[in-house]
Amino acid sequence: MADLCEPLHIHVMKEKAIAKFWFDPVRLALNKGFRDHELREISDLVKGHEELIRVAGMSVYEVDIKNLRFLEDSLVFDLVDGRSISAPLAYYPTLMNASVEQRNDFEIVGHMVHWIALDVDLSSDCLLQGAKELPLYHAPHEHRAVTESMGKYKA
Repeated sequence: MADLCEPLHIHVMKEKAIAKFWFDPVRLALNKGFRDHELREISDLVKGHEELIRVAGMSVYEVDIKNLRFLEDSLVFDLVDGRSISAPLAYYPTLMNASVEQRNDFEIVGHMVHWIALDVDLSSDCLLQGAKELPLYHAPHEHRAVTESMGKYKA
């Protein structure tokens, strides 16, 4: 899944290696370069400090999304509180480079939008904070190293 600004997770980096762990439950979401034994150690640390990480990562900006629109060069979220917020599509290369069909294949769940064909999530929190897509995720979806279970790595 592309990290356009996803729900609570933690990134772990060491030299050229990067891993991402989701919460609810704690599980590996991405691994580029860590060995299995390192991932087990990191997972144990994340589980052992989960509450502290959750408190540090909480946001006050999560507002439910009513609708979304694409303008020529921007993405607009219409929020349930009456505001509309926008960001340049250039902030989100995965969406900017997607076909119209891929952009329109989405579902809104509370404060999150999930683009099904792209396997991408973006929240109202991200747009409100001006967060940009991480360069790590600019690669095409089929080349992303994403996994749902510990210790497995897809190239």
